[in-house]
Amino acid sequence: MLNTKGNRITYFGHSTFSLTTPSGQVALIDPWVTTNPWRPDALKKLARLDAIFLTHAHTDHLGDLLALAKQFKPKIAAIFETCL
Repeated sequence: MLNTKGNRITYFGHSTFSLTTPSGQVALIDPWVTTNPWRPDALKKLARLDAIFLTHAHTDHLGDLLALAKQFKPKIAAIFETCL
């Protein structure tokens, strides 16, 4: 985990990262959670998710996007082709 001026960046294996602001907002980058062999248990226990950033639409990057979107209703940012 990297902590810079209260912002935390945590690596969860493969391509998945979380970003947490000092106010507690949480974003995930490339949320491959369920079948990610490197996923720590902490990632299974998300209490809050405000945004998801998707770099591209490969399975190992978008993994749990739909399930997380239904559960938390976060804002989602992705490249144009992925959004089609």
